[in-house]
Amino acid sequence: MGLLTVMFAIAGPASAADRTRVALVVHPVVNVSEVDSKKVALELAAAMRTRYDAEILAGDGVRNKLPSKLAEDCVSDPYCVGQVGDRVGADQLLFLVLVRAGDKIQVDATWAELVSGRTMPRDAFEIGDDSAQRAAIVAEMAPLMLPRGTVPLRGAAGAVTAQPDGQIDVRPEHRLPEVPGSSPWGTVDSPALGLETAAWASAGVSAVALGVGVAVILGGLADYAEQLEIGCVNQVEPEGRCATIDDRFATRSTVANMLLLGSGLAAATSVALFAAAAEAGAGVDGVASVAVTDDGVGLAWGGRF
Repeated sequence: MGLLTVMFAIAGPASAADRTRVALVVHPVVNVSEVDSKKVALELAAAMRTRYDAEILAGDGVRNKLPSKLAEDCVSDPYCVGQVGDRVGADQLLFLVLVRAGDKIQVDATWAELVSGRTMPRDAFEIGDDSAQRAAIVAEMAPLMLPRGTVPLRGAAGAVTAQPDGQIDVRPEHRLPEVPGSSPWGTVDSPALGLETAAWASAGVSAVALGVGVAVILGGLADYAEQLEIGCVNQVEPEGRCATIDDRFATRSTVANMLLLGSGLAAATSVALFAAAAEAGAGVDGVASVAVTDDGVGLAWGGRF
């Protein structure tokens, strides 16, 4: 008689060794002190830990491992990105360019992934010296720092414990409410949102051009019906009306062709912009198609918004 032992494994949060490691690299900086630059990185990293189920590295643990001379355009050089990632032991990097203008610090972030070589600019923002406003802006912007789907999200009930390098412990219940609408303390420049807006504008232009073009075609059909009615087809020309109608018909045909062509170009541009917006992280998941035939141009778009 044998003994059968069954062991059950309970799934839980990924271990530290399995979690994605994201390092915040502050580089380059303009008119920002070392103390302030470190503070910005630590505050942003602490807020990001409340959003992402990843190991967020920042502070001295990252800065001390960087080379003494780092190229200012490192983020655009795959070799440099790889070298930095290997030094700090990270899977992904978030380069933070800090520029002080008066009492504000502008933060321009660019995400980079070592394994794929991809880079992607993230939302830019400004922070000041007021601690409450600063905390609100950092809490608002932290969830936008990593592209969608690149890092698992933390569960709503999860809390973040103290981290090394003297980093701030920010728990969900301690976060300030997100600031609705545009922040009065800084500007947010979202490439994905701008592309999506331009895509919808282009789609609107395409629809208007198509509608006007159809109206012009209907007018041309009315001209043709009038020609038949007064006998223009049989070369009967009462008081020069046939010549007038012919000229009007020719003009409408030219205008209709131009409008349909413009509608097709605007539709193609809209599709390209939607694809670029989706790549940049916009909240649009869909499929678009354009068909150009002898009868006109067709645009189909479907998806989840």
